[in-house]
Amino acid sequence: MAPLTFKVVYSDEAAETRTLPVEVWKTSNWISETIPSAGRSVTKIIVDPNEDLPDVDPKNNIWTR
Repeated sequence: MAPLTFKVVYSDEAAETRTLPVEVWKTSNWISETIPSAGRSVTKIIVDPNEDLPDVDPKNNIWTR
């Protein structure tokens, strides 16, 4: 198993990559993470942005608002 890496894209098009520890895969199938956004809106989250993990359907790795 590997840590959970995800990319957060903000309304001003700035982006940052964040990583959660590997234990998140073992504890639940639902994760809640607080993201300090400095007043910006989160417009997109991409799970495994570098496609490091094997994935049957990578199209479902993107959440958009």
